[in-house]
Amino acid sequence: MKKRAKTKGWDKERRRKYARMIRAAKPWLHATGPQTQQGKNKAKMNALKHGTYSGDWLELQKALAAHRRFIAKINKGLREKTRRRPAYNPRQISGHSPENGGYCAG
Repeated sequence: MKKRAKTKGWDKERRRKYARMIRAAKPWLHATGPQTQQGKNKAKMNALKHGTYSGDWLELQKALAAHRRFIAKINKGLREKTRRRPAYNPRQISGHSPENGGYCAG
């Protein structure tokens, strides 16, 4: 089986054609965006407007997720522990039975 390069479905001729077109158009000469250092600094902060993807916030989210998993594990263990314990049955206690009206014989 012949190995093929991953080209997203474009054959070599199509890639050459588009490469020639892009070199002729030179879109990088008409690029928009900030030109001054002040504008570049402002644009650099666009992703941090709300801070959802800041390093501190992502670290906190990871810690909270780990905490939720820990609590879920504890809760699961408690549920299993309580399931193993037999239910309280007042009839099993001596003197408490329907035969004597549920009262203690004592």
